[in-house]
Amino acid sequence: MTETLIKLWSLTDEPFSDDAPDWNSFFDPIGMILHGKLESFDYWCTPTNSTTFASTGGDGVHYGLLDIGEGFADSSPVVMTVPMCDTPNTIVGANLLEFLALGCRQGYFSLEQLIYQRDNEIAALDSGEFDPEAGEDEIQLLTSISSAFDLKPWADHASRLSSLKDEFFGRVTAKTEPD
Repeated sequence: MTETLIKLWSLTDEPFSDDAPDWNSFFDPIGMILHGKLESFDYWCTPTNSTTFASTGGDGVHYGLLDIGEGFADSSPVVMTVPMCDTPNTIVGANLLEFLALGCRQGYFSLEQLIYQRDNEIAALDSGEFDPEAGEDEIQLLTSISSAFDLKPWADHASRLSSLKDEFFGRVTAKTEPD
């Protein structure tokens, strides 16, 4: 477990410990169910060099730390895996803090729209505003994460996502055979 993930768990109703549950749904309303054990999901498209730390709770979408030769750490790039599409993996942060900043206004559930409706999702993210459909509870959860880590929304999502793809996507190791 990384320091950032332990700190994220500390914001929940059940802080991380050696006997933490397999998952923590405290941030479920904003699309980030935390996983207590860092292990790779077993989907056909989950990179073999990633370990899942969170999921959205919808259609198998999950977030993993990518091992690019240095193990799994706060500095690992973050890959989003969306099993229900033909191009299932996207880099969504050069590290865990950048990933948290990506979703700090719109939440983490809607990030899968970067695969399905990229332009619409980028426009929503670029607004820097909270999701207009978010309730008070969701805004409070997003604010608590932003405050705890001093997060600022990204400025130019299309450009940054393109840079992340160029820098890290070639390091994603796909399974050699489908399940």
